Amino acid sequence: MRLTMDIDDKRIADLLCAGFEGGIGYWAQIVSYVKPAVVWPWDLSAAYVQYPLSEGGAVLLREVVEGPESAIETMAKAVGKEPLWRLDREALQRGLDLFHRYPKHLSDFLTENEDSDTGDVFIQLCLLGDIVYG
Repeated sequence: MRLTMDIDDKRIADLLCAGFEGGIGYWAQIVSYVKPAVVWPWDLSAAYVQYPLSEGGAVLLREVVEGPESAIETMAKAVGKEPLWRLDREALQRGLDLFHRYPKHLSDFLTENEDSDTGDVFIQLCLLGDIVYG
């Protein structure tokens, strides 16, 4: 059986906030952004929400540097290194297409009960196609 539904970009924004603000920090870090020509219209959203939701925009990420370092040391090491992943509208669609594999997280999202774990799973599905971390 198959269920098809439209998901509003505002709900995807909620998932991205949950993932970036509390979920993915243990495995990924933002390296840079690709600014779109036209930015997604919700002014209160951070670039990590606006850019991947905007056509032509993206967030570029890489794996977290291992070791007991401060956030400043970690960021300094990441500067100039090639990103491993590109989070854009295509990646967001890929994550949505795979979300059904994790019914608990999908249910939490559909009932507006998502948290940092839900956002983490979603971003991993978008970028990696499966849960690799955590």
